[in-house]
Amino acid sequence: MPFTIQYLVDDEKHINNIEEFLHEWRDSSLYINTYTSGSTGQPKLISIKKEYMIQSAKMTGELLAIKKGDNALLNLSIETIAGKMMVVRSLVLGLNLFIVETNNNPFLSDYKLPKIDFIALVPLQVSNILKANLADLKNIRNII
Repeated sequence: MPFTIQYLVDDEKHINNIEEFLHEWRDSSLYINTYTSGSTGQPKLISIKKEYMIQSAKMTGELLAIKKGDNALLNLSIETIAGKMMVVRSLVLGLNLFIVETNNNPFLSDYKLPKIDFIALVPLQVSNILKANLADLKNIRNII
């Protein structure tokens, strides 16, 4: 089963940014330019070999027993390495990637989410989800 992507967001800019990243990913360049998360200061522009990102995705898949056809949720900015890596993991591992608006709690929206097997969250998102409904986290198989 190949990689699939489903946009559960209507924000045209957000969708275009993801499509631009996919185009950049598929081009002939060996590197991806991206910003760090900024968790330890101002986000910094870095350049990473695509091959390193592929190897990281494979290692994550092996460690967490993520398999083709599993459902992943992207609720992080595609402008940073964390968002880009969720897309790369989905591509490399053949996941169904559901893309929602980047916000503090992806489970407080109107869209109907399937069972999520894999998600990356920042600490603020985890805290907000815990405050709103612990069951939302318990229903996710893997959280990084």
